[in-house]
Amino acid sequence: MPTTQNIQEIIEIIRSAGIYEGADAALRLTVSFLASFPAQSAPAEHAVLLAQKGKLLWRLGQRGEAISAYEQSARLDPDGPGTPLLEHSRAIMDFFNPDLLNP
Repeated sequence: MPTTQNIQEIIEIIRSAGIYEGADAALRLTVSFLASFPAQSAPAEHAVLLAQKGKLLWRLGQRGEAISAYEQSARLDPDGPGTPLLEHSRAIMDFFNPDLLNP
């Protein structure tokens, strides 16, 4: 069972990871921690970690996987951090500027 301290430690590792350096290791740690406990046992904590996983994936340029992690997070906890991240990422992906097509 995850504890608040475990989750905070993982979040600190994620925050301290560079754009590329350390992000892969932080992602592996997050994925293994998420696999170690079922979402039903602590949905709010699971949602926080899924949102953090999404941030890492976004940082690594894996936008589709990041959006999927945000969606899973928002489904588990609609009032959690995944919902605004999902909205922001969708707004970014929906941006269209016709001037960029014909400069």
